[in-house]
Amino acid sequence: MEGGIIRFMIRMIVRRIMIPQVLAALLAVTSILAAACEGNKVPIPPANAPKTDVLSEGRTVHPDTGLWDEAGSRGEAGPRGEAGPRGVAYSQGANDDRVLIANSAATSGLRAEVGILINAGLEAYLRMVNASGGIDRRRIIFTHNNDDQFDPVKGREALRGMVEDEAVFAIVAHFGTPVVAATVGALKQYGIPAIFPISGINELYATDAKTNGTGYNLFPVQPTFRTEGRIMVGYAAGVFKAKTIGIVYTGDEAGEGMFRGIIEQTAALPQVRAVIRRLPTGIADTGNLEAKAALTAAVGALKQENPDYIIIASLLYSLPAIIGELAAQGLHQDCITSYANTSKSVSDAVLQIAGDDFAVYGLGWIDMHDTQALGLFDRWIEPEYSLNLYSMNGWIAAHFFCEGLRRIEGEDITWANYMAAMERAPIDIPFGGSCDFSGGKRWGTREMNLLRAIPASPDFPTGWEEVSPMNNVNTLLGR
Repeated sequence: MEGGIIRFMIRMIVRRIMIPQVLAALLAVTSILAAACEGNKVPIPPANAPKTDVLSEGRTVHPDTGLWDEAGSRGEAGPRGEAGPRGVAYSQGANDDRVLIANSAATSGLRAEVGILINAGLEAYLRMVNASGGIDRRRIIFTHNNDDQFDPVKGREALRGMVEDEAVFAIVAHFGTPVVAATVGALKQYGIPAIFPISGINELYATDAKTNGTGYNLFPVQPTFRTEGRIMVGYAAGVFKAKTIGIVYTGDEAGEGMFRGIIEQTAALPQVRAVIRRLPTGIADTGNLEAKAALTAAVGALKQENPDYIIIASLLYSLPAIIGELAAQGLHQDCITSYANTSKSVSDAVLQIAGDDFAVYGLGWIDMHDTQALGLFDRWIEPEYSLNLYSMNGWIAAHFFCEGLRRIEGEDITWANYMAAMERAPIDIPFGGSCDFSGGKRWGTREMNLLRAIPASPDFPTGWEEVSPMNNVNTLLGR
């Protein structure tokens, strides 16, 4: 462990990268990851397609045990989950020697660079685990025989292949909004454990998931947009002491998702008054005069209410236009926005508009101050993938999957046991924060840090500086 930390610090010195620079560099990648998950032009088929479009004809799988009916015997796992030599019963993809996991993250075509890095981080964590004998003497084997190329249609077929043909035990690091949105219904129908689907869509969100149909088998880690909306209110009301919060949001999936969380949280705060204005999605298009007029009217109406603080629930392509209209109408209250917007291009744009008149804040969910966690990661990751947020996401996904297995050492390795174990206690996220899946909670991490847009510099090349560490809503509101 100490060797990994020392090697990490040496590498940092050699590269002349100090911790603030590492944090800033990774914040730039955060916005790219959000764009990879949200800012795509690929059409998304409906996720609630009929079951015959999901499972091969004539096959069904028990939603708790992961055992197939007589039409679908599943290899070494045993069609009925017979006990192996150890006297342990198994769901598909597991036996006395190994547990099989997979994903179809794009490693060719659109977003291939992201899928490659995610899988590099995942495989690095598994190398570490398997080098020490695996978990309960079982190696964790990752396969990637289905590359969905960030295409939702290919993603659906890839999922069928992983579950029915390869018979894996779990899907880990299922990547990208177009694919996740197209397959979330299938994941629920299969009932297979899905660990850290890498997307912020609200279909992953649940507060009381008791059945697979409501998302019991899904275990999101990164904050959903809905969760992020709640935390933005926490910072506005708890840290900045706002009594009247102006809320502007765009009518796309990200904006609507954040808005749901915002409304839920403000409803629980009787001392807070929410002033809400919905914006069309075309406001970033300077040639869209109708959208421009709607933005002007919305900000004008907001100004009449004189809010103490402003929440901007929108992705990066709309943020500069909104900030520009706020400044043009003299609405100079400080504001907060999504982690998806914490890039240098956004920081440069909003600072040019806002100047010293008001501050622009953003959220984050990766804490880069834990040198022990960074050292362990750096020891096992291939050098070309070090200090990269994508590979860190893969590492986090593998960590969460393995933590579930550690909790059922000596027990039956079944889907039911595994998912129940994931709910037993919160799981720490490497690099900060935690997730609590108990009682059917499926809202990803509930802790985010606060960043402020500042002029870019060698120490902060992305133009965002951390001003508050990881916090959850209850902490922010003093509960």
